Parts: sequence; C-alpha cells; structure tokens
Amino acid sequence: MIQVDMLLSRFTPKTYTDVRDNQSQMFIAGEDLQLFTRADNSFVQGNPQLTGAIAGRLRQYAETGEWDIHYKEKGNSFLLIHTPLTEIGASLVNVVSMEGVMKDISHTRNLIIGLNIGFIVLVTAIAYVLNAFILKNLRRLTETMKKARRGEAYTGFSIRGGGEVGELAHHFSKLMNTINTLVAQAVNKEALSKEAELRTLHNQIDAHFLYNTLENIKMLAEIENQRGISDALTSLGGMMRYNFKWSGEYVKLRDEIRHIENYIEVMNIRFEYPILLELEVAAPYLELEVLKMSLQPVVENSVKHAWAAGEEELQNRSIRIQISEADGDIFIAIRDNGFGLTPERLTELHSSIYAKEEPGADASGSSTGGYRGGGIGLRNVHQRLQLFYGEAYGLEVQSQAGEWTTVFMTLPKVLLTGDRQT
Repeated sequence: MIQVDMLLSRFTPKTYTDVRDNQSQMFIAGEDLQLFTRADNSFVQGNPQLTGAIAGRLRQYAETGEWDIHYKEKGNSFLLIHTPLTEIGASLVNVVSMEGVMKDISHTRNLIIGLNIGFIVLVTAIAYVLNAFILKNLRRLTETMKKARRGEAYTGFSIRGGGEVGELAHHFSKLMNTINTLVAQAVNKEALSKEAELRTLHNQIDAHFLYNTLENIKMLAEIENQRGISDALTSLGGMMRYNFKWSGEYVKLRDEIRHIENYIEVMNIRFEYPILLELEVAAPYLELEVLKMSLQPVVENSVKHAWAAGEEELQNRSIRIQISEADGDIFIAIRDNGFGLTPERLTELHSSIYAKEEPGADASGSSTGGYRGGGIGLRNVHQRLQLFYGEAYGLEVQSQAGEWTTVFMTLPKVLLTGDRQT
C-alpha cells in the first residue's frame, strides 16, 4: 500500500486558484460532509443557506442516489453539479450561478423584442407611405369618376407607376375615350338625321303640288299617245317620292335598286343610246338593310363621269350591279364600262374619298384647310357607311384606264329589323 499526501490546492487547483470566476464555485465534501472551498468571492457570503443545502443533498444522494440540480435562494438561481469521488470517499460539487446566464438571456430577449418592435415600426411606416400613395391615386381616380358621372368633360387622367390602381386608371381612361368617341359619333349621327329631316320637311312643302303637276302632265302625254314621256314622268315621280319620304336612315335593298332604275330611266331621256342597267342580285339579298341613298350617288357618279363629255352617242354603255357575300359581310360592286381613270386621277380620287374632315370645310367639300376637291358624292357615301357601320366598312374604287371603273361597297349583312346575320 502506498500513501500519497497532496495539498488540496494542488488536487483541485480551480478551488483555490487566484483567478476568480464569479459565475461558479467548487466545493469538496469529505465523508463527514465537511465542505472545503475558497473564502473570498464565495457564494456563501450572500447565500448563507447554500452550504446547508449542499450538505442536505449530499445526504439525500447517499441514501437514495438522487440528486436535485436546481437550487434557489434570495431570488438567485444556481445549478448544483455533483461529481462523486468514490476512490477517496469524497464528493465534488460545482455551483454555477444562473445570474449571468439570465442576464444574457434577458439581454438577448430585450434585443429581439427591440428588433421586432423596430421592424414593426419600419413596416408600418412603409405601409403607411405606400397606403397614402395608393389612397392618393384612388382619391384622384374617384374624383375623376365623379366628374365624369356629373357629365363634366373628360380631359384625361394618368397615374405614374404600375400596380392595380395604375392599370385601373389606364382602363378607365381608355373607357372614357371610347365613350367620348361614341358620344361624338352619336351626336354626328343625330346631326345628320336632323339635317336630313329638315331637308325632307323643306322639300315636302311643295311636294303635293309637284306630284299633282306631274300627274297632269302624264295624263296629257297618255292622251297624246306619248308613252315614252308618260313612262319618264312615272319614273321621275317615283324618284321624287323616294327622296321626299325620309322616314329613317335604312331601307330595303329592293327600294334603293328601284330608285336607281327610275333614275336611269329618267337619265336615258337625254341620250340617243341609253345606258343599260344590269342587275345580278339574288332575290334573298333584296331584303337586306342598306343606308338610304347610298347606291344611287355611286350610279349617278358613273352616269356623269364614266363617259367623256360629248360622247353621249356611244353605244353599249352599261352599269352592272353585283352582290356577293363573305364572312357575314355584303360586297356590292357597281361597275361601268366607261373610259376609266388614269393611275394619277385614281390616286387623287382616293385622296378625296379617304381624306379626314378638315376644319373649315363647307358642305360642298371645299375647305380653307387644304382639302382636295373631287369625288364629293363618293366621299359622302364613304363617310356615311363608316359613321353608321364602323371603320371596317366603306368604299373602294378600282379602275383600268380606257376600259372600266368599279366601286366596291362593303357593309354588314343586316336585315331591315336590325338583326345582324352571322
């Protein structure tokens, strides 16, 4: 047997070291539960019951083998870490103060809470700024809508940036522009209708007198056995009735064609060789709805300009009207076998027909704004078709110099009831 004597300061240097750890303290207990530890900076000075608690727990451990690690005194929490030294019949107890840990935990908790509060404040400030910006744009849009609802003129509205509000403002602006366009078209249509009504009322003042006079002249022609004059007067009377009776903008195609036939019959009185009117129109198309006085001006244009002045004696003069259908639209071709147009003259005619309305233009088509004259009748028909049917419809002129000229008219297939046929 060997006996070794050693100082406790060497056996447990941490217990007697000069380097003090304020967060922990080592206790050594012998078999008689006598405790040995450092005297300075000891937890025992502020917690006098600590040594009794350690001794009591050592006795409990010796009896039951259970060790309670937690200890609390005067609001201070400690961890009691027990290590048995069975070889020498002693025990080593390390007492760790939880004060520093709790301070660190408290500091960390306060830091997290502070960061959360700062983050919430920052998010709230950003949300407030964005909300104020969005609400400002919404208020502007709402005020603009209120003005539009009250009937005030819409002068435009825009919002910088994107997002739902910007997209809503964009579509609202497009909607208002469309409404303004439709209102302008409706006003224009109303003005044209009123003008037509005024013309009709003005012409009807002496209509009955003219009808009676024509009937009397017709009867005299029949008495004198002048059948040609009688037929011409009948056609002229039919034209007058068609012009004076303006009950609406739309008529059946058969009525417009009948009016053209009367017009050709009246015009043929002045020609040695009459103009032949050829109709290639299927019976179902005669019930279609067309604008009143839309085909007759085109035929009249051919009668006046297709053949050169002084060439009325030319034979085999004809005007052909053909109707076809495609994709729910009607195509009417009015073709004459006249002298046609040169490419330069055709270009001028297109410029005249498709020219936009210039400020200062009078009813005859002349303008101080530089409008190029010519093709007034065709231009008026083209504008009426686009006004009532849309910009997809209208007139197109094609010609071969010295041979022919064809005016193509495009309009939707619509019955007189107003139902669009598909």
